[in-house]
Amino acid sequence: MNDISAASIMTDEEEQALAVLVEQGDPKAINRLVGANLRFVVKIANMYKGQGLDSEDLVNEGNIGLMKAANRFKASYHKRFAPFAAPYIRQSIESALRKLNGEGNGDVRLRSVDAPVPIGSQNTYTLLSILENPHAESADKALEMQSDIEKLSSALRCLDERERKVVELLYGVGCPPLTMMEAAMEMDLKRERVRQIRDKALRKLKKLKAQ
Repeated sequence: MNDISAASIMTDEEEQALAVLVEQGDPKAINRLVGANLRFVVKIANMYKGQGLDSEDLVNEGNIGLMKAANRFKASYHKRFAPFAAPYIRQSIESALRKLNGEGNGDVRLRSVDAPVPIGSQNTYTLLSILENPHAESADKALEMQSDIEKLSSALRCLDERERKVVELLYGVGCPPLTMMEAAMEMDLKRERVRQIRDKALRKLKKLKAQ
C-alpha cells in the first residue's frame, strides 16, 4: 500500500508516450504503466469486499488483470489506460471469486445484464427485469440465456447510438461491465451525463416493453 500511495499519476501525454514503448514490448514501460495505476486496482477491488476474499487477495487478483491489460495496451487506441484496464481487472477478480464459490466461468455478459447498475449499488432494477415477461413459463437455462441475448439485441435497436453505447458499457453487453465513472471516462462525458443517458435509455426500453 505504501508503494501504491507513492505512485504518481501520469498525464495523457506521458501515458501516450509510454504506450508506444509498451507496444514495442519494453518491460520497464509496462512496469511503469502498471505502477501508475495500482490505486485504480484498489478502488475496484474495494467494490468486491465481503464476497469471500480479503482485501489483499482482491488487490492481488486485480493486479493480475492489470498486468494483462498493460501487455495488450496500444498507443493506437488513443484512450486512457484506466478505462481500458477496468474490464481486465474485474474479470480477474470475478474469476477468483467464482472459483472460490465453486462456480464455473459463466457468461460475463449474461451475469451483468441481470445485475444492478451502477456496479455495487443497491438498485433493484436490472436490464433483464425491464425486458423479461414475468408471465412466461421458465425454460431450460441454456435456451433462456439464448433468449435473453436475442431480446437484448432486438430491444437495443430502439436506442440511438449513444444510448446504446451507454447501456452496453454499464450492463456489459458484449463486454465486461463498467462503472458509471469508467463509462464516463470511456465516452469522454461527465458521470452525471452518463447517468442521464442511461435513465433515458431505460425509459425507452420500459416503454417498448409496455407496447
